[in-house]
Amino acid sequence: MVGKVVLIILSVVLLAIAGVYLYPTPQQSFAETYARVDEATAVSLQTFRQNHPPQQLEVAGETWEYTVFGAGETVLFLHGMTGAYDIWWQVMDKLAADYQVISVTYPP
Repeated sequence: MVGKVVLIILSVVLLAIAGVYLYPTPQQSFAETYARVDEATAVSLQTFRQNHPPQQLEVAGETWEYTVFGAGETVLFLHGMTGAYDIWWQVMDKLAADYQVISVTYPP
């Protein structure tokens, strides 16, 4: 009996987590998203995106976006669940003087 209750509770928790994870995030324009961010920071990100637009690569039927720049030993950036290739733009810009930087956006 206790095992059945634990299984039901675990199932409900997992369904709730899946529901939150799969819920689509509302899309906003750049101006809306960065309205409360320091203007210099927003301009820095826009400049990074202009200087390092993502390239695309198809692997096993999935399209990956990535960027590669800089020279030297390679540093690979992997973002978290809701990030994109440019999440570490400030760090990547600094490292590009001495390293080749690769950053990816996971397929949807």
